[in-house]
Amino acid sequence: MLWRTLAGLTASVLLVVALACGSLEVLDPANIPTVPPEDTPPPDIRRTVAAAVRATIQAAPTPTPDAAPTSTQAPAVPPTRDPAVTATSVEVSTPVPEPTAAPTFLPTASPVPVATPAPLPTAEQKATQAPTVTPAPAPSPTATVAPSPTPTPTPTPAATPTATASGSIPTLEARVTYLRFFESGATEVTREDRVYRRVFDQESTRSIDWELTLVHPPPGVQIYEFTVEAVYHRPDGSVLGRSTLEGRLEGDSTISWTTSSFGQREKGRTGGWPLGAYRVDLLVDGGLVASSEFVIEDRPNAEPASFIELRDGLPWATGRLTYENRRDLKTLSVLTRNHPDLAATVAAFPWVVEGVTDDTRVALEYLALLADQDPVLATSLAGLPWVADDITRPEATALKYLTLLSRRDGPLAHTVAALPWAINQVSPQEGTALEYLYFFTTESPAIAHIIAGYPWFADGITAAELGALKDLRDVATLDVPLSQSLASRNWAIDGIIGDERFALWSLKHLARKDPSLATQVAGYPWVSDDITSHEAWALNYLKDLQALDATLGKTVAGLSWFVDEIDEQGRLTVEILADIAKLDVDLARALAVLPWLQFELTSDEQVALRHLSDLLIQDPVLAKQVSDMAFLTSSFEVQDREALSSLLYLGVNYPNVLALMAKQDWFVDGLDDLEAAFVVVLGTPPEPHPGPMDFLGFMRNRQEGSKTIILPLAGEVRLNWIQNKPEAMRTVTMEQAAQDLRDIREAMLDQLEDAIRAMEELTGLPFPRQEIIALLALPRELNLGSEVDYLDLNRGTHILVDPELTIPGETNRALFHEIAHYYWGADQAPLWFREGAADFLTSYVRDRTYGGSLRVNVSPELAFGLKSCDSMQVPTIQKLIDKLAVEGYAAHRQASNFTCNHNRGENLFIELYDLLSPGPFSAAWRELHQLAAQQKRPVDENEIYQAFLRQATGDTVDAFKGLYARLHGGDFPD
Repeated sequence: MLWRTLAGLTASVLLVVALACGSLEVLDPANIPTVPPEDTPPPDIRRTVAAAVRATIQAAPTPTPDAAPTSTQAPAVPPTRDPAVTATSVEVSTPVPEPTAAPTFLPTASPVPVATPAPLPTAEQKATQAPTVTPAPAPSPTATVAPSPTPTPTPTPAATPTATASGSIPTLEARVTYLRFFESGATEVTREDRVYRRVFDQESTRSIDWELTLVHPPPGVQIYEFTVEAVYHRPDGSVLGRSTLEGRLEGDSTISWTTSSFGQREKGRTGGWPLGAYRVDLLVDGGLVASSEFVIEDRPNAEPASFIELRDGLPWATGRLTYENRRDLKTLSVLTRNHPDLAATVAAFPWVVEGVTDDTRVALEYLALLADQDPVLATSLAGLPWVADDITRPEATALKYLTLLSRRDGPLAHTVAALPWAINQVSPQEGTALEYLYFFTTESPAIAHIIAGYPWFADGITAAELGALKDLRDVATLDVPLSQSLASRNWAIDGIIGDERFALWSLKHLARKDPSLATQVAGYPWVSDDITSHEAWALNYLKDLQALDATLGKTVAGLSWFVDEIDEQGRLTVEILADIAKLDVDLARALAVLPWLQFELTSDEQVALRHLSDLLIQDPVLAKQVSDMAFLTSSFEVQDREALSSLLYLGVNYPNVLALMAKQDWFVDGLDDLEAAFVVVLGTPPEPHPGPMDFLGFMRNRQEGSKTIILPLAGEVRLNWIQNKPEAMRTVTMEQAAQDLRDIREAMLDQLEDAIRAMEELTGLPFPRQEIIALLALPRELNLGSEVDYLDLNRGTHILVDPELTIPGETNRALFHEIAHYYWGADQAPLWFREGAADFLTSYVRDRTYGGSLRVNVSPELAFGLKSCDSMQVPTIQKLIDKLAVEGYAAHRQASNFTCNHNRGENLFIELYDLLSPGPFSAAWRELHQLAAQQKRPVDENEIYQAFLRQATGDTVDAFKGLYARLHGGDFPD
């Protein structure tokens, strides 16, 4: 009665394990042994209760998420942005091993003939913690029972067959991978030290623990609680007892285990188990999920003379023996009876002679088990130096999993045991690698053979390679075919390091959220080929998106550019979408379905998303407002990116201007493409002039429109114009003001079209922009002082045009010059080249538009400029280059000789145009323009010289060299 009361009080203290001896069915006292084994102390009630209370959850230290492997090239923003793990799950370094016998989760195996049934002793039950997550997947067991000596007692009826176990727990979305047994005593047996068996020796067995392993999706922030009911059956099939165990799944792992125990927990107490086959059924939610048997057998008491001699040679084997001593002698006894030569070899090992320790006992017992199932392999291993010497923990692990591997796949075990690192010295990484390989033999033998055939697996396992094996194992926990597919990739076979390792790690985490999506992505062509840095990072960011929002992850993974190929633009785009999603998932979801994001990406589109991400940080309300405006949602043009850039610039540098604009009706209603064009102009830095404050009049009072032209090479180009309203003009009548503005605008648009067509004709290159923004304004309309005579500026994003410079046939060349800079700007060529080329194109356009000779049209003005350059001691282009290098651009631009860049450059191009003829001249320009675009840098002086030299024929080569030396003045190799 005292025992029941203490056990009940103890059970009430435990949070997750319900223990009560009273829950066992009544046993027949006549069948309970009354005399303990000879060396066993009498039972101690207090210790018995204490042993029951120790039935606690198997816990490991609270883990941190496994760190992302290092890619060979990191982007500017740290890539790994996994949500913080808040669960208390545990990820251990080793997968759950399988017992040496096959559990019967599915149709129960035929019962084994056993000795005469007798009731189980009334030793206490122990229940261990509810499942604790580990990252290792657990395979469906298919092992066969290890042979053991035939029991001598009279066989008894087999245990009554059980109903078919389902092998799954639908409410947890979990499947059973193992139900296995191991022996324990007064203290808990760590998972590393458990020796899984199905057949136990009666003389040395105390408690028999069962271990249930589940594989399931990672619970994440959810906590799933469940109750396991264990039903124990005697050898005759009758129910011996029942117990319940409260479990819970939580955290980010995909494998969990729980244990409970029946038997005699007091240290040293053995022999209480009646012979026979016992069945354990485990039920969850009333359904049978797993069932398996263990066998208690007897062994002959008479020891052979060879064992007596062997025992007498062990210093620790005499006198009063501990339970552990007796257990070790029992192992050596069985080994001697079945394999006397091997037993003699093992008994001579220093670590056996000096006394088997807790660390080496696992090695001894698994070596004995291996001898029963594969004597050749056991003998081979026993001859290795690292087995004969002191056994380390990694070496014990290696023996353990070589034994289990041999049971699953004997030839594979022999192959692995013959690897150089298995022969010479097993490192910690290699011991763990054997655990992973064994896991694959239980889950998918094909994967195990693929991995064993990796060249890098044979060479010795590094920490990075072990991490890759772990990732493949974790993927197999969730989706075995996906793991096999990844293991078969060429980049996995060659060596999973760097970008490949990072990609695999990301796919693993993607599979933890959605295995089907991970399988889909793993099937993309670029994932099958060698993994680049961009591809590895893209997978990482997709993993982040999926973790934040499942729908968003699937949407991005289905975008055509993500499916087809991941380049730098694709990687950056996925990164930006992930950044946005972390701040506002709804906004990221809306952006991911924009029409212009569905197909081939451009750098402008990617930069536009980055600007929107930055704006979301700077002003979330404005960012959400802008993202829903027509200029972004309907289609994409370069000016959309520029408009977002302007909003960012205004928010940082001119917040009052931005606030004023945000109140305008035309902004509140949502920007269209024309209004976005004005935002581009408004948000341009005031260098050299004008700035945002100068456009306030246009903010409140303007008119705008566009004209679309079709060009031979560029196709459709839109010419956007912005102009004051008629009421702002100083004319006699409103009608006259409107007509004047219309005439100016139409003249400007006509000249723009003529200029662009002529430039395409000469260069053979498509016009570089799909839209031009032109703001027509007199200096006074922009609050500029009298020191500004006229306005002609190419600001990159737009041009400012003085209406007085747009009169057809006028000798002023400003409009054409600014348009020409779209071909030759600071990103394409040196200063003298881009200014000279713009002037040359201007002269060419005037020639094509108004007729006459190119040289005659420019001769008077150019001749005057060249004379001025001579007077300022700038006779060649090289002198300009030298001055720029000394003065710097800012000072050089203010110098009086700055215009020599225009004059000297144009003069050289006119002479080359005449010498080489239009075709070769244009070919040199195309080559240089394309080179600058490909290299993303301005062409240099030697590249310019060589491009024109390649266009010179045999008759003109010398003339070209002389001309270039005279007008340019630089030194160039022949």
